Amino acid sequence: MNERLERGEGWIAYLFTKKDGVKVPSKFLYIQFYAGDEQKRINTKTNEPEEAYRMLLDNRRRVNEGERVLPSEAAKLKYEDLMKVGQYSSKKVAGIR
Repeated sequence: MNERLERGEGWIAYLFTKKDGVKVPSKFLYIQFYAGDEQKRINTKTNEPEEAYRMLLDNRRRVNEGERVLPSEAAKLKYEDLMKVGQYSSKKVAGIR
C-alpha cells in the first residue's frame, strides 16, 4: 500500500485499537501527512488502497496550494474558529434582515 510513497510523503493504513485485549483494525483506511508542522490524519471512508492513495495526493496538493482547511476538517469548525481567521463577522450589515 505504501510502496509508492517516499519517506516524508505520508502513509496509508488501518488504525488499530484494543478491544478486550485484542487488536482490532479500523473500519476504514486512514491517510496521514504533514501540512507544514502540523500532522494531519484523515479517515478516507474507503477500504480501497488506490482510492486512499488518490485522496492522500489530493489533500497534499491542496495543502501545497495554500488551503488552510481541508474538506474533511470543515465539519469540525466552530464559530470561534471562523472569528479567529476573520472569515466571519458578527456585525449586522445594513439592508440585511
